[in-house]
Amino acid sequence: MSAPTGTLTPIGITRARKLPTGIAFTKGTNPIKHAPTSAVTANQEVPFKSVGVFTIDGLTGALTQVGGSPFPVTGMPSAVAVDPSGKFVHVASQISNTLSVYSMNSASGALSPLQTSPYGTSSFPSSVAIDPSGRFVYVANSSASTITAFTRNEDSGILAQIAGSPYATGGSSSVTVDPAGQFALVTNASSNSVTAFAIDPVTGALTKILPTLSESGHGAVSAAVDPSGRFVYVANASLNSVSAYSIDGRSGVLTSVAGSPYPAGTVPLSVTVDPIGQFVYVANETSKDISAFLRDPLSGGLIPIAGSPFAAGPNPDSVTVDLSSQFVYAGNGNPPLTISGYGLNPATGGLTPLPGTPFSAPGRTESITTIGVIQ
Repeated sequence: MSAPTGTLTPIGITRARKLPTGIAFTKGTNPIKHAPTSAVTANQEVPFKSVGVFTIDGLTGALTQVGGSPFPVTGMPSAVAVDPSGKFVHVASQISNTLSVYSMNSASGALSPLQTSPYGTSSFPSSVAIDPSGRFVYVANSSASTITAFTRNEDSGILAQIAGSPYATGGSSSVTVDPAGQFALVTNASSNSVTAFAIDPVTGALTKILPTLSESGHGAVSAAVDPSGRFVYVANASLNSVSAYSIDGRSGVLTSVAGSPYPAGTVPLSVTVDPIGQFVYVANETSKDISAFLRDPLSGGLIPIAGSPFAAGPNPDSVTVDLSSQFVYAGNGNPPLTISGYGLNPATGGLTPLPGTPFSAPGRTESITTIGVIQ
């Protein structure tokens, strides 16, 4: 069902269809136009341990912090995710081993913590994902090698841990959920593997899908599923590459795509697919740039885009594309603490620095996501 007019929606829940910039399909045949509204960041180290909220200028892509931002967070923030309604922000924090939940004021963008927050996780949570229905939340705990799973009340935002949680994995560097909400895909840097879980559509419980896909030496740290749900892309920090796998729609079994892995920059830490499904972008920490690829929608294969890699700030740790597929943002990890912004060429996938970039950040941006309005 298409979201109603004016609904705020995080990136990554539209179905793939090759369309002009700013257009994406949900169900049916009528195109829906999206416009970016906000960016949300999880910020570590100096000067603040916080979550930042920015408005996005829909014409220029410029970022401006909202009043009150940055907002304090318990522990050391490592990842951020927004629910499908755009009303609640979820921040995973290391050291404190917690998941904080905030309600977002639709007019001002200001955040207010839920009275029941924060919620306990296992050791060193490093990633958080919300299923497309908004009913389940999954947190990857890197030190504990587990996934903590919660149900969530869509109206109040309150969480409750799912029976049987946490679930054992092989390392749990990151977790992502496919657009249909069938599978949770977990990267395991310590065991150089990717684990797939089936999601129970009623309870949200996870069941491991065998075999776990292992490829020695990759150091899998981040994953992104394309909007069709047919392929997943994995950033391999130790091999300086990105891998592509097909996802069996019935079993969830992963199969390596021919030609994979594909060379990226040095120490790739984050990977994202644009919401239309044409392009893949990888943030490379040590080479300080963004690798860009054209995505074959049939095979899932990747082709480097002319001009790639594109220069970023010092040590980019995270990268995202806004819901309209107009802008790309990369959070830079070392001082000066900034966010790099780019205009996305819809014909080529090439990136051009936005006017005013880089934009000031309230801390080391470990994770960044965006919200858009469905017009």
